[in-house]
Amino acid sequence: MCRQGRACGRFATLDGGGPGAWGVCVKPAPEAHMAPLKALGSVHVGPFHLRVQEVALQAARVVLPHLRSVPAAYRELGDQATRAVTSVSLNLAEGSGRLGRDCQNHFRISYGSALEASAALELLVAVSAIPEAAAAEALRLLDSTRAVLWRLLHPR
Repeated sequence: MCRQGRACGRFATLDGGGPGAWGVCVKPAPEAHMAPLKALGSVHVGPFHLRVQEVALQAARVVLPHLRSVPAAYRELGDQATRAVTSVSLNLAEGSGRLGRDCQNHFRISYGSALEASAALELLVAVSAIPEAAAAEALRLLDSTRAVLWRLLHPR
């Protein structure tokens, strides 16, 4: 842990190291490492920002406008797809700010939500409620998200 109270893993000692060593945290200030993320239009949550969060957000950006205009007969399925797609990004963001089992739990929920969102989108395409092209792009992005989450949950 650095002198600033952060467990950043990047700690430079000033007196040769050892227990009780004084040092400085060489982790950049939050504003410095958030600038590139703000340029992408993303939100930084917690101590980590995983690239997979960007992929999940892009899937949501692709499909959410189409889910707003789902016909009344399939409105409930559209609402469920909306909740599932947003849950992927939100649980990734929350999990990246946690440690241990809590982090793993949020990643598991995100993985399940990605599966649910994919199934809902496939059903909406089957009944011609949303455009196939938009759904195909979102399904591709959700598949990439699931692949990364699988590796995070099942390291080799």
